[in-house]
Amino acid sequence: MPAPGQGIEYKAQGYENAQRWIDNSRGRLITGTANRLADELLSQGTIDWLRTALGEGKESPDAQNDPCLDQSRKA
Repeated sequence: MPAPGQGIEYKAQGYENAQRWIDNSRGRLITGTANRLADELLSQGTIDWLRTALGEGKESPDAQNDPCLDQSRKA
């Protein structure tokens, strides 16, 4: 569901017509799942959904053993 998500980002950046884009996108959603996802996106901060999807703020078990994610090894 990129359109409502993009609209949220554009609104946060100050684009005047972003709310119209969000409202228009919401009106085109058909399934209950799409509407629930849109509700969740709209209830969060602008990039909270991305931080959650990437697992930021939480130490995942895989991150503990991944040398690419080990900040102590950065030069």
